Amino acid sequence: MPRPPRCRRICSAPQAEAFGPVGCAQAEPILLSLDEYEVIRLVDLEGQTHEQCAAQMDISRSTVQEIYESARRKIAACLVYAKPLRITGGNYRICGGQEHRHCKSGCPAGRCAAPQTNPTQKGDNTMKIAVTYENGQIFQHFGHTAQFKVYEVVDGKIVDAKVVDTNGSGHGALAGFLMQQGVDTLICGGIGGGAQVALAQAGIRLYGGVSGEADAAVIALLAGNLGYNPNVHCDHHDHEHGEHCGCGCDHDHAATTAVNKMESVLERLPFWKLLTDSEKELVQQNAVIRLYKKGTRVYSSERECLGMLFVMQGEMRTYLLSEEGREVTLFRIYPKDLCVLS
Repeated sequence: MPRPPRCRRICSAPQAEAFGPVGCAQAEPILLSLDEYEVIRLVDLEGQTHEQCAAQMDISRSTVQEIYESARRKIAACLVYAKPLRITGGNYRICGGQEHRHCKSGCPAGRCAAPQTNPTQKGDNTMKIAVTYENGQIFQHFGHTAQFKVYEVVDGKIVDAKVVDTNGSGHGALAGFLMQQGVDTLICGGIGGGAQVALAQAGIRLYGGVSGEADAAVIALLAGNLGYNPNVHCDHHDHEHGEHCGCGCDHDHAATTAVNKMESVLERLPFWKLLTDSEKELVQQNAVIRLYKKGTRVYSSERECLGMLFVMQGEMRTYLLSEEGREVTLFRIYPKDLCVLS
């Protein structure tokens, strides 16, 4: 089995995630990972050597060289071919201020200047809280949430709140999505073990097993009386890489009509009759029906495995992005086709 890639340490998420040429027709963006962004920041902006950059990011010098060359090619392609640039994904962890000894200069996030003696003291306390969200309520399955409501808190008071779409991200990949949003605290219902590990690695505090209104839960958390389950478990997600059915509509696990619809969909799978009863039950527990808008990017190489997709309607296009920024179509997936995105 190949050794998993080392998680790269970055200081903070970028202040802006997307850039594009003015007055040009919309085109598919070139994706710059957050570890590529960090190497460019350290080497080109701060003037660090590759050796210094490697020490700060906790990776080898040869890895810095590879990341740096890849990032420079992508940025050059954006400039030459008038392509938009989007900073997203990657294999990284964000410094939460505990690793200030690694910083070679002033921390852009303002977290590493000096350790705080009392990080929760009024006047210095800022938080960004995310809640799995659906129609004002806390959505009960973290890995399948289509939206988060994100609250900015200063000195124990909510100063801003907005609803953000996950754009198809699921399970462990949502930890990276929350990191990009600058979130440090999560309130949710059920959540699987793999996602909990990803959140812990990202330094995001978890309050799971919570139900009810999202706004009320945040107010209770700030008041210090939020009821939550420290041993939360997701009953619908015992297998982190379960099968998924793409295209359709998000389903409600509590609704009998939705369960019946799911069963009718799963019966269309060509291998369904070959499964044992326990295998069928496992698939039912982990499957989800989703509807994607035309043009939505369902998966990219920076994200975790989405499992198996079964197309019910429409079609999906799989492509590679060349060094020049051109899309090279590999194949298309049509109704009743199966595809593993990994």
